[in-house]
Amino acid sequence: DGDVVVQGRTHFDAFAGTDLEQLLVEQGAEQVFFGGLTTDQCVARTLGTALRIGIDGYLVPEITATFCGYLQQRTERRFRQQLAPITRKGLLSPPT
Repeated sequence: DGDVVVQGRTHFDAFAGTDLEQLLVEQGAEQVFFGGLTTDQCVARTLGTALRIGIDGYLVPEITATFCGYLQQRTERRFRQQLAPITRKGLLSPPT
């Protein structure tokens, strides 16, 4: 088994016009941890959609970045209930 590849992504939101939701269901994903570039755009929109459709999604601040600190902090505040920082052991852990 290899990596899961999402087909058809052309929008900021990785769910829009793609098979991402179907792939997550097929893989039996119970929790999804989000990272990437442009935290306030692509990552935030994809995480927002995940939460709206009932996916247990989390933002990992250590593996996201955007153009300025203000935008990063604003996005982290917006999703403060979904922050999942990397622990000292290097493991992802959803908030308790």
